[in-house]
Amino acid sequence: MLWFRHFFAALAATYPVLLQHCGEQRPDAIVYDATNWPARLIARELDIPAVRTVPNLAENQSYSEVDQAPACTASLVGRSSWA
Repeated sequence: MLWFRHFFAALAATYPVLLQHCGEQRPDAIVYDATNWPARLIARELDIPAVRTVPNLAENQSYSEVDQAPACTASLVGRSSWA
């Protein structure tokens, strides 16, 4: 699970930057992706309203996300390991 360590480290690195920014330029609300835990913590710490988003991908007969993806990401579809 090497990718998870990098993902966690990248998000952890955003925490102090976001905290400073939101402390200096307080937003009306923080909208964050469900995987972006630093934003949720900052919203709670600074008492700023927060909205979590949970993006979804949709496909049908006329549109396929895989067909729209760059070749490098399309080749990853179906992989069982993201080492």
